[in-house]
Amino acid sequence: MDFIMTNLFAINGGIELVAGIAALISPTAMPMWRLCGDRGQEAVRWWGLAIVALGVASLLMRNAPDEEESKAAFAVGMMVYHAIISFFVAARFPEPQFVGGILHIALFFLFHAWVRNYHTSVAAVVVQSY
Repeated sequence: MDFIMTNLFAINGGIELVAGIAALISPTAMPMWRLCGDRGQEAVRWWGLAIVALGVASLLMRNAPDEEESKAAFAVGMMVYHAIISFFVAARFPEPQFVGGILHIALFFLFHAWVRNYHTSVAAVVVQSY
């Protein structure tokens, strides 16, 4: 578990980059493209660009000191992102994106554990940023 927590930002960055590039190259391979109507493939490509950006940001944060408030704020943002995607996937259970849902749930809890290990509470991270 220590290896995962130490490399959480790199692992998340790699996963997000792969998902984003897959969405750019083959949007119909992503489960959500059918939900977007006539412009589903275009919407998934835009989502892919955003996910690539999150992946790059996560990879850049991996070497920042764990005590950095910006790293904690990014971790809280990733918790929110993974929580929202998890709820979205859970609402459509048990469709093909089930594996992706499990991955998002796991990443939510891993980021939550990271914040709890390196900062006193999620609320303290948010309050300190203002």
